[in-house]
Amino acid sequence: MNHKQSESVFKKECNKAFSFLVEKFGYRIIDNDEEVYEIKFTNDDIIIKLKGINYGAATELSFSRSDRNESFGIYNLLAALQPSKKIEEIWAETPKGQIPQVYYFADMFLRFGIEIIKGNHELFLLLEKEQKKVSQQFQK
Repeated sequence: MNHKQSESVFKKECNKAFSFLVEKFGYRIIDNDEEVYEIKFTNDDIIIKLKGINYGAATELSFSRSDRNESFGIYNLLAALQPSKKIEEIWAETPKGQIPQVYYFADMFLRFGIEIIKGNHELFLLLEKEQKKVSQQFQK
């Protein structure tokens, strides 16, 4: 499989896994051809970005409010809403491989990020606190 075919598969699987954003919540897809292995979903208030990284070995999911530069990752969300788990435990639960991660992140984001998907900005305050806490763990 060449680079273009690989990117096409990644974007197709992202669209499929996150189709609930479009179908149930009115998001639209932003597919910038200049950004390799990246696709975004937005409802003009929230931006959800998926990026294929590490030569097909992993996927990154981040989200932000459109009126702010600050973004958060899926692991920030999972750590904030599962305080009894350490970040290392959450990482260990993530499947290996880019496409399995796309589907896992879709499931986790729908389960834990539903308020963000709906546009609830309150959760962003919790995420800001959690991001600081995780950063401090790694500074020790």
